[in-house]
Amino acid sequence: MIQNLTATQRYYARILCGPLVLLLFSLLPPPEGMAFNSWLTFGLAGWMFLWWIFEAAPLAVTGLLPLVLFPVLGIMDFKQTAEPYANPVIFLFLGGFMLAIAFQKWNLHIRLALWIVGKVGTSAERMVGGFICAASFISMWISNTAAVLMMLPLTLAVIDLLVKNDPHKAEHKRFAKAMLLGICYAVSIGGLGTLIGTPPNAFFKGFMTTQYDYSIGFLDWMLMGVPVVIGLSFGCWFLLVKVFFPVRDISPAYTKKAFDTARKKLKPITPAEKRVAWVAFITAMGWVFSSQIEAKFPKITDSVIAILGAVTLFVIPSDHKKFKPLLTWDDAVQLPWGVLLIFGGGLALSEGLSSTGTNEWIGQSMMQFQHYNIHAIVIAVSFVVLGMTEMISNIATVAMSVPLLSTVASGLGENPLLLALPATMIASLGFMMPISTAANAIVFSTGFVTIKDMVKVGFFLNLIGILVILLALYGIGLHVFDIVPGMVPEWALPPSKTV
Repeated sequence: MIQNLTATQRYYARILCGPLVLLLFSLLPPPEGMAFNSWLTFGLAGWMFLWWIFEAAPLAVTGLLPLVLFPVLGIMDFKQTAEPYANPVIFLFLGGFMLAIAFQKWNLHIRLALWIVGKVGTSAERMVGGFICAASFISMWISNTAAVLMMLPLTLAVIDLLVKNDPHKAEHKRFAKAMLLGICYAVSIGGLGTLIGTPPNAFFKGFMTTQYDYSIGFLDWMLMGVPVVIGLSFGCWFLLVKVFFPVRDISPAYTKKAFDTARKKLKPITPAEKRVAWVAFITAMGWVFSSQIEAKFPKITDSVIAILGAVTLFVIPSDHKKFKPLLTWDDAVQLPWGVLLIFGGGLALSEGLSSTGTNEWIGQSMMQFQHYNIHAIVIAVSFVVLGMTEMISNIATVAMSVPLLSTVASGLGENPLLLALPATMIASLGFMMPISTAANAIVFSTGFVTIKDMVKVGFFLNLIGILVILLALYGIGLHVFDIVPGMVPEWALPPSKTV
C-alpha cells in the first residue's frame, strides 16, 4: 500500500507518523499506575524512533526533539533536558573522533590496517572474523566506546582499499557493512567478558557487595562471561558473512592484489605518524588503566583522557622544521557533529523516561510474572530487559532492574542472581538502533550502514544473545555462582532470618 503512494504522499506520511503517535498517546489514558507525563514520554519516544527509522528528518535534527518537546509537554525544563547533550560520554566521543581524524590525516590507519590484514589473511570472511575477534578482546579491558574508536580507523582503511576502488560493486558494499557492523557489535559483546568490560557489570558487582555483602569474583565472572563472548562473536560473524552480507564472492586473489599494491605505495614512516601513534598509544593506555588512575585522581575520567589526547594533537608539531601541528581546526570540522546530537537525544530521552518514573513503572510491571514457573520468569525478564535496553542506556536499565529483580527473586524464594545476573548481561545487547549504544552511533555515522541494516541484523543477534546468555547461565553460571533454583542462599536472607 505504501508503494502505491506518490512521492509527496510518502514524504508527508513519514513526517506525520511521529506527531500522530504522540497525539494518540495524549488522547488515550495511560496504563494503570503510570503517570500521564510518563505516558507522553513514551509517545515522544515513538515519534523519535519512527523518524529515525524512516529518516523523515535528518537524524541529528530528530535528536533535538526532546529540547523542544520536553519543556512544552512539561516532562522536564530546558536546562534539565539540555544536560544530557553535554554528558561526559559525548566528550569521550569527541576526543576519540579527533584521534581517528589524526590517524586518517597522516595515513597511519592504512599502515596499521595492512599489518593486521597481513596477520589474519586476505580472505574476506577471515578478515571480518579477525576484526570481530580483535574488537571483542580489546573491549574486554577498556570501554566499549574507546574500543570502537580505536578499531574504526583501521576498519575504514581496509574498506577503503576495496570499496573506493569500485564503490558500486555490490560485494564490496556488503563487505563494508559486514566489517563495520562486526566491530560495532563486537565491542558490546566483548564488554560482557570481564567485570571492567562495561559499566553495567561494575554496577552489578557493586550492588551485590553493598546490598548483600556478596562479592562477585573477577575470575568467576570470566568463567561465564568469556564463553558468552566466544559464542556471541561466532553468532555475529555467522549472521554477517553467511546470512545478511555474504562476502564469499570477493576473490582472495583480488584482495591480495589490492593489498600488495597498497603496500608498495606506502612510504617510509614519517615523524608525524610516529607522533600520532604515541599520542594514541598513551591515550589508549590511559583508558586501559583508567580505574587505577581514577583511584588516585578521581577527577580524571575516560572523557578527560580523551580530550587531553585530542588537545595534544593540536599542539604537537608534525615535524621539527615547519612546526605545523598534527591537527588543525580545518581538520576538526570533519568531525561527525551530527552523531553527537543523535546520541545526546537518546540520552535526553533516557533521562526523561527516568525522571518521570517510567523506569519504575516498567519494573513494577514485571511483578505480574511472580505466579509463573521461575524458568519462564527468567525468559520473560530477559525479553523485557532487552526491550528496555533498546530504548534507554544499558547502565540505566541495569540500575533500575537489578535492585528490583533481586528483590523479586528473593520474594519468590529464589537466588537473586538467577534474575539479576542474566538481566545485567542482556542489558548490553542493544544491537538494533543507532542510539542503543555509543558503538552503534559511531559506526552509523560512517554512512556505510543504514538503520534498516542495523535493525535486521540486530534483531536476530539479540535473539542469539539471549539464547547464548541463558545457556551460559544454566550450563556454567549455576555451578560457578552456586545458584540452586528454588532456594534462597543464606547471604540473601534478611538478617533476622539468618542462622
